[in-house]
Amino acid sequence: EQAVRIIELALERTVAQIRAGMTERELSRILSDEVVAAGGDGESFGNLVASGPNGANPHHNNSDRPFQPGDLIVIDC
Repeated sequence: EQAVRIIELALERTVAQIRAGMTERELSRILSDEVVAAGGDGESFGNLVASGPNGANPHHNNSDRPFQPGDLIVIDC
């Protein structure tokens, strides 16, 4: 239950920071930092942030693709 609370808070804070022009890699770093800020020791696995056409790839590596207005963003953490 504690882990769920930490991730929910980290995701809420992370999603609030999403802006067009931000990259997948930037959002990934924000998410990692927010997990620790919410009380976690760190992530149990590297998170995945995929936007636009990258969202269809379940094994995507976070990239420098900037978010475009209207992009679907997939976050796995």
